[in-house]
Amino acid sequence: FRRLIAKDIELHRVRVRQRLCVQRFQTRDELRTLLDDLSAGHETPLSPKKPWTMDKLPAQRADAMMNAIVGFAVNFESVLGKFKLSQDKSADDISNVIAALEARCDTGSLAIARAMREHTKA
Repeated sequence: FRRLIAKDIELHRVRVRQRLCVQRFQTRDELRTLLDDLSAGHETPLSPKKPWTMDKLPAQRADAMMNAIVGFAVNFESVLGKFKLSQDKSADDISNVIAALEARCDTGSLAIARAMREHTKA
């Protein structure tokens, strides 16, 4: 469940249903692959900055970190998304909210503004 709110007007919500099946990564290779994938997913958007990788850690430190991490995967049966993007507001209000969000320049605000633009086209 993730909620993004700007002035109590905008709402994106995702509800997932999961099976009671949790897969734990048993081997260090599986865990290392999971950590490398997670790291790459979060570091890639920061380019042109050189991405951080676990290879930058001393081997002892990487081992200590991996010993403290339990990697797992959860299987989802369904994912349900909901948008409420100023749906009950006038076109002027929606334009003003989009402009205010775009002026903030952070990725979350820009993502909501982009979704509002796409949603109001429909």
